Amino acid sequence: MLETPFAPAIEGWSFSLAASSALSNAGEVQLGVAVGASTVLRDFVLVGAGVDYQHTELTGVSVDRIPLRAWIALRTPIAPISLSFGLYGAVDLKLVSRRALIGVDLGPMVRLRLPMVAIGSGDLALIVDGGIGVRLRRQEYLLDSGTGREGAWAAALRTGVDWRWR
Repeated sequence: MLETPFAPAIEGWSFSLAASSALSNAGEVQLGVAVGASTVLRDFVLVGAGVDYQHTELTGVSVDRIPLRAWIALRTPIAPISLSFGLYGAVDLKLVSRRALIGVDLGPMVRLRLPMVAIGSGDLALIVDGGIGVRLRRQEYLLDSGTGREGAWAAALRTGVDWRWR
């Protein structure tokens, strides 16, 4: 652990690469990829940030999403599993037919981390995380078939690998 008088105790850093999916209350599913970084403070507080990229076609219109996420969660280390419950916030950048839009989501999240193999002083683990959030700033865009407006909530699920070193 790294400990200084000016910083809380940090239990190594963790980097993840995952497949991501997002579901809206309009019934659309968007698939993509996500990367993230996190650390554990004082053995039980997980903090992290990440970015996803998702692409879909809506009635012939190309939609690219880049949610920038941050989270803070309480971690329950039940060896060897790590289960965390907390809150996430996301600034959702969206490009619809060359028009840039920004949305904001906030909600509860859960993260499961299951170490698979030790690597040096760290490990490689399977992660599954997800959240359901309220859209604090909803996005509206014009399609050929009319105006599209995002629903009041958003859900996301990511699964992949996580590399942690200490």
